[in-house]
Amino acid sequence: MAGRWASRRASVRFVAPRLATCVVLVAGTAVVAANPAAASGPSAPTITRVTAGPGVGQMSLRWSFPKDTGGSPITGFEYRVQIDGGAFSPPAPIGGAADKRGTAPCAAPAAAGHGCAYQVRATNGTPGLWSVAIGTNWVPPSFAVLGKSVGGPDPNTATLQWRVPKTSGGLDVGYEYMIDEGSGFTGPFTIDPGTITSVPTIKFAVLSAAVPCVPTGPTLACTYIVTAFNGAGASVPSKARVAAFHHPGPPTGLQVYTSEVSLGTGNATQAVSWDPPADTGGVALTDYIVAACATVSGSLCTNTSAGWSQIADITGNPPETDTMYDCPANGRCGYEVWAKNPLGKGWVFGFAGSGGPTSLTGTASSTVHGQIDLQWLNPIAPGNFGHYVLFECNTTLACANGSWTNVPADAAPWTRVDLGTAVSTSYACGVGVQCMFRVGYIDADGNIGGVTNAVTLTGH
Repeated sequence: MAGRWASRRASVRFVAPRLATCVVLVAGTAVVAANPAAASGPSAPTITRVTAGPGVGQMSLRWSFPKDTGGSPITGFEYRVQIDGGAFSPPAPIGGAADKRGTAPCAAPAAAGHGCAYQVRATNGTPGLWSVAIGTNWVPPSFAVLGKSVGGPDPNTATLQWRVPKTSGGLDVGYEYMIDEGSGFTGPFTIDPGTITSVPTIKFAVLSAAVPCVPTGPTLACTYIVTAFNGAGASVPSKARVAAFHHPGPPTGLQVYTSEVSLGTGNATQAVSWDPPADTGGVALTDYIVAACATVSGSLCTNTSAGWSQIADITGNPPETDTMYDCPANGRCGYEVWAKNPLGKGWVFGFAGSGGPTSLTGTASSTVHGQIDLQWLNPIAPGNFGHYVLFECNTTLACANGSWTNVPADAAPWTRVDLGTAVSTSYACGVGVQCMFRVGYIDADGNIGGVTNAVTLTGH
């Protein structure tokens, strides 16, 4: 018996009662609570989880409902915070009556080893008991998912895109990368926050930045790993992604401007200019190829039509972005510009404004002596419609000279006559006088288009 009793006594454990408050017993009186709110306020909830983040300077809390509502419906919850073991703050709201989670600020220093602890209480109009304090420290952010990685947009650069970490760890997040340019990984290197931009997406927050890439091997590509970091440390590295260089995008801002038209030949001197591609593919451009096509040849001059010929191959470091071309009379010209690097080309196609009217014909009037009747066709694409201009030259003069510019005197020895919008006119050349004619077009914005073919007639 003694042995059995001794054994039973040895297995007995003393369990201290779990008292939320201390009580004082006084003979002949009722039990008085040390925390008066316990008499009618809810019992203490239980904090089940505290995590740093997801936003900066905040922590996320979860809690369970009190077992005792105090006899009245719960109307909300309050919290108080303790920074690095210091004093608790005054109470503040954290959730409504049905909430079991919320976020609360934490003003602890933004470094590893610092954090906040919290207590939560329910209220039914009367504040209830505080929960046991639960806290945590700042933590590194979760990992960034490295997605699309491509060469460019500038030479010797690559553009990375990554998904923002699900949680910041409660602190401001920065990003760094490691790079393999062909000889193994080096780094990490911090990505300048000023170069990081947001990428519009529907589901996830995505960031993007251009970073250096100077391949050392035969493969024109770099491999990257991205890591998120904050004051508490660095995240797990992302998976490696290859950013391969590629052909450039198309040149941008193609413009064609007619500076003058030779009235002798009918050729329109056109300045062709453009801007570099927005994306070089990561490789420096080697040259621009410029081709032209004239509709007077009978071609429609679309980018797939016949009739195209190269007019310039512009090299340099970087290549210049303009050239000149004499577009033949009686139509308009199309232009195609290729931007090239060692991996291919990107191209842009466009026309030279309206061009000129076409198919000028004329006859000597049989009713009015010395008069020449003329007619022509509209420009292919007149734009904001302006008006026609008639040019006439007595063939006894040096009609090979003269230019149509914004200076009227430049047309000499040709006579300039501004017309309206009709596609026919008459001109008093003179009996027995031989006259040469061209018709030009200028749009409503004052841009010179071009001129027709020339016709030479003698007045009767």
